[in-house]
Amino acid sequence: MKEAAALLGLSSGRRLLALLRDRKIVTKRDSSNIVNQKYVRLGYFRNVIKSHYRGYGEHQYIQPMVTESGISFISSELMSESEQAAETVRGGDVETEKRSAETGSAGKGTAPSA
Repeated sequence: MKEAAALLGLSSGRRLLALLRDRKIVTKRDSSNIVNQKYVRLGYFRNVIKSHYRGYGEHQYIQPMVTESGISFISSELMSESEQAAETVRGGDVETEKRSAETGSAGKGTAPSA
């Protein structure tokens, strides 16, 4: 995930996982992040079983891996989100301009006091 995040221009793999969890692409279960099977079938991700040893024995967990097509998919998801955010901001600006025009305060400012 760290490498995928770097390719996508995100600050960390944790940030990428948080974005994927927000979109219900990844689910947090116990100590593992598990990719929704739909996205595994589409070839965007793989769930890989990993293990490491702790003082009390072996601990297994699932680690999501991003494929090349997954990088493209995530990139398009992020782009669509940023486009939606930009549209919301533009829509807000239009509403502000309409209200200013209706109240007659558009383009009128206060003169500096001397």
